[in-house]
Amino acid sequence: LMEQEMGIPVSVAVLHNVYGAPCDYGELKGQVIPSLIRKAIRYPSEPFIVWGSGSQGRAFVHVDDVVDGLIACMDKGLGRGAIQIGPDVCISIREIAETVVRVSKKSISIQYDTTKPEGDKGRCADYSKAKQILGWNPNVSITDGVTSLYKWIETRLLAKKTNRADQETI
Repeated sequence: LMEQEMGIPVSVAVLHNVYGAPCDYGELKGQVIPSLIRKAIRYPSEPFIVWGSGSQGRAFVHVDDVVDGLIACMDKGLGRGAIQIGPDVCISIREIAETVVRVSKKSISIQYDTTKPEGDKGRCADYSKAKQILGWNPNVSITDGVTSLYKWIETRLLAKKTNRADQETI
């Protein structure tokens, strides 16, 4: 509409399942990857339970790749309409859980709670337009992205634990 009415070229970046720091890893609103990381860090005091069967898939894209995509949209995508930013590969929640366990270096038994909702069976991106017009490709592997986010969340959880311990001694 802006483009048609005002003559201002726009680009609409359609972002897929973005993950990375900073993020909400809390029990109430945390997304799947940060939530599983929190559970792995706290394991065994918090059980490592995956909602659903784990078979559902998503196009996970690291925030660093999203930033690159947004900058490319601004530089090369104006006037080109909607452009999907996300990989064309669906990664199952089961694969994400297994990656988090591997990154944690803990012996964690993954439990699946099929009474919990799991949403769509699969959502993947078609980033051919981003590749063609913007020269954009996702570059952060799921293992590298999960490892980076694991360290970020772990640092914050340890800081909270230390702060609570300090307050209790006062």
